[in-house]
Amino acid sequence: MKAILLYSGGKDSTLVAHLLKMLGYDFKCVTANFGVVPDCVNVAGDVAKTLGFEHEIMQMPREILEKGVEMCITEGYGRPGINYIHHEVLEAACKKYGAEFPVIADGGRRDDKTPKIKYPEIQSLEARHKIQYFCPLNGFSYATIKYLTDKLFEIKSIRAGEIPTSEYETEIREILRIRKEDPSKIFPAHHTHTIVRGYKK
Repeated sequence: MKAILLYSGGKDSTLVAHLLKMLGYDFKCVTANFGVVPDCVNVAGDVAKTLGFEHEIMQMPREILEKGVEMCITEGYGRPGINYIHHEVLEAACKKYGAEFPVIADGGRRDDKTPKIKYPEIQSLEARHKIQYFCPLNGFSYATIKYLTDKLFEIKSIRAGEIPTSEYETEIREILRIRKEDPSKIFPAHHTHTIVRGYKK
């Protein structure tokens, strides 16, 4: 079975990649980029290369990112905008890859507040695009994911915004900077991201 995995190079999406590999899927890691910080996709690409996963960049319209940022500013926090962006990325992945890759996977987890896709949205995606949505971490607690990823991977944790990552947040922060908006009004002060450095030996 062929699958597309929306991939950031962090511990969650990398755990899903590991599960796909163990289960025998023929899969490709795909990272969305909106052209605002083009090089940030290299983080995911480098992790995928290190772990032996096929990787591809999916270019997305900047207008989607801009609309997501507007939602963040209007609401005063990141959840609505990031959820909108993620939904649009899922739609684009289904349209671009669905005919060849009947499984679309991502690393959303049960305890995440964002990005989050609701069950009716999953049903709609699957029915309209004739795909299977594969999101196994929706059933895993944060503690379980931490145990598994600590056991499997060498991981670097960084404060969000400290260096570019392949998360949507990197390009959102850049748009906020361009607009002279303060990211600390949108994102929690101690929010962190992870970058997988490789498998543990």
